[in-house]
Amino acid sequence: MRAARVFAVVAVLPALSACSARQAHEAGQAWQRNECRHAIDTEDYRRCMERTAVSYDEYLRRESERKSRP
Repeated sequence: MRAARVFAVVAVLPALSACSARQAHEAGQAWQRNECRHAIDTEDYRRCMERTAVSYDEYLRRESERKSRP
């Protein structure tokens, strides 16, 4: 699953490069944008790129909401 690989890369980046969580998020987004180039059609490419448009602050907000749900 591609999302699991992205998560694994993003989760390991801070430990390997001592970068901030924001930098790790941005690196993961850049990696995913690069992967979008392999999309079969225009609609797949568009959806893929939309998933990479989540800012770090938006990501934190969504994660906070997700964790607060029962």
